[in-house]
Amino acid sequence: MDQLAGSVVLITGGSKGIGRAAAFRLASLGCKVAICARDSGALQSTEAELKIKSRNILARSADVTNAADVQLWVDTVLDKWGRIDIVINNAGVMR
Repeated sequence: MDQLAGSVVLITGGSKGIGRAAAFRLASLGCKVAICARDSGALQSTEAELKIKSRNILARSADVTNAADVQLWVDTVLDKWGRIDIVINNAGVMR
């Protein structure tokens, strides 16, 4: 798993459940982790906990059903780290 160190990872639905667990695991492997979620309270809490483990964390409130939100999130990651290596599309949508 050392080959993942330094990878830039985007995780949708990163504030809870599987997305949150993936963010913690990938951060522990040395990845630069960007998470997004709609629930800003849970997102801020997860971001604070992740930053205890790694400085390379970026969190942004975004609704993946809104193309403009997603584009802004991706642009923010690209501005910060210059690339995206892995995308984990974990956000669930229930109607």
